[in-house]
Amino acid sequence: MEPIDHTTLVELLRANGALRVCACAQKNGWHLVLRRGELAWTLVDARNAARVFATLNEVGAYLRSIAVSNFQVDVGAIDPATTDAELQQRLAEARQAAEHGERIRRQMLEALEAPRPSVPRPGAG
Repeated sequence: MEPIDHTTLVELLRANGALRVCACAQKNGWHLVLRRGELAWTLVDARNAARVFATLNEVGAYLRSIAVSNFQVDVGAIDPATTDAELQQRLAEARQAAEHGERIRRQMLEALEAPRPSVPRPGAG
């Protein structure tokens, strides 16, 4: 996996916005992995170290600031039976995000399936 900095990421998105983005859980926070086809990058900071976000909310805010509206969450590197408080926090954040996403999907489906009043077209009738 290659490193990518903020400036290069923004240029890549402007050139062709089709990237798969994943927030990956680590003990100290979340890091971003970006993919396009076979290519993969890790977002890095000015020191070329993986950029770490303290919360998923910070990840979401950063991604919205660069016009990325969807991302996946990966907690596969964390043992669900861990007793480490920081890792348990990452798992709790991921569960909350999944529950929120499911609630939004359910509300959207309900809205799409709800009967709608007919709207007369102008000039009809």
